[in-house]
Amino acid sequence: MKLKIQFIALFTIIIWISLFQQAFSQTNKYKKNIVWGEENKLKLGETTEKILYDDGQYIYVLSHKIPSVILMNDHIVSVKPTITKYDSKMKPIISTQIATGNESANYHDSYFLGGKFYGLTSVVDKSSGTRKFYTCNLNSELKEVGRDILVWEAHGNSGDSLNCRFSVSPDTSSYLISYINGKGKNPCELQFCSFDQEMKSKTNKTEKEKIPKK
Repeated sequence: MKLKIQFIALFTIIIWISLFQQAFSQTNKYKKNIVWGEENKLKLGETTEKILYDDGQYIYVLSHKIPSVILMNDHIVSVKPTITKYDSKMKPIISTQIATGNESANYHDSYFLGGKFYGLTSVVDKSSGTRKFYTCNLNSELKEVGRDILVWEAHGNSGDSLNCRFSVSPDTSSYLISYINGKGKNPCELQFCSFDQEMKSKTNKTEKEKIPKK
């Protein structure tokens, strides 16, 4: 009886060892080696936001620096976005700050489209009753090839910068801006404009909110 118990215990141990080896081999099967790049120290107040583009050889990363006072009327009024080009080992090669000549412009977004990098800003023009959208353009070497280029005028300026939305198509061939004009009890208008790879307007449409009759 005692010998039988010892045999069962030994058999159980062998089973557990076999299961452990199988689990270990499965873990090694899916194990990947991670190559860490050089450590990069951000400047005081600087934040890494997102990867804009990876062409397999170089990686372009967006970061921005926000001043100590950042809010006015519920939106950021001053942001200094910077695009940094890294090699495959995440060693920085060059950095360029997206600049605008209008200090009152609201910075919205940075994106890669059709082989170029863009920084999007907007300014409310009270005289014309519009919100004007501008871009700063950089090439793949992060050299500025255009600044404060007007790409769209959304009519109405009662909406704030938080009512703007942006998206790039998965194949980076088109870009969409949407803007909601109106707030509070005022009727709202949803305006949107799509752009091609050169940031030329393709579609410009407005949808008005329907107010139910009393």
